[in-house]
Amino acid sequence: LAARTAAISVTGQGDGTWLINKDGMPVMPAWLWLDARAATLVDELRAAPEDRIRYLETGTGLAACQQGPQLRWMMRNAPHLLEQSTTAFHCKDWLYFNLTGERVTDPSEGLFTFGRFDNRSYSQEAIEILGLNDVQHLIPPMLDGVQTSFPLTAHAAKATGLAQGTPTILGYVDVACT
Repeated sequence: LAARTAAISVTGQGDGTWLINKDGMPVMPAWLWLDARAATLVDELRAAPEDRIRYLETGTGLAACQQGPQLRWMMRNAPHLLEQSTTAFHCKDWLYFNLTGERVTDPSEGLFTFGRFDNRSYSQEAIEILGLNDVQHLIPPMLDGVQTSFPLTAHAAKATGLAQGTPTILGYVDVACT
């Protein structure tokens, strides 16, 4: 397989939160897309007049499964988790990190909760409306896998049986890919 592999592409389920520390280790068990702990908080955020501005920035309605509300819930209920963390990933971003060592996300995830769909960048206004100013340093930079790839690390090559240095591409979230 290693000799036949030209590149690796990573995708995965959308939403959720995978927190890691400076050493790249998980801070807690991952929150999947079906985690509803932030549901009451989402109702509060939706009721606020600023939610209309956030919606116009992101083009996305709020849901308890999204990383923004999940991080906000943690700020209120489990700040110690955020204090230990250096990066907030989504599922496929965590997989990509383990293959390449890169702390990034792709536009389909980054824009969905925090970004401006019209210019493909993070929206400071959306981050502020979500109340995430104090934890925005956890949000990784966006990488467009169509233009950029990183090599498979030696550790990941050994674990997978693939060749070290194989170009590894961060794909879009599963729904966008389908």
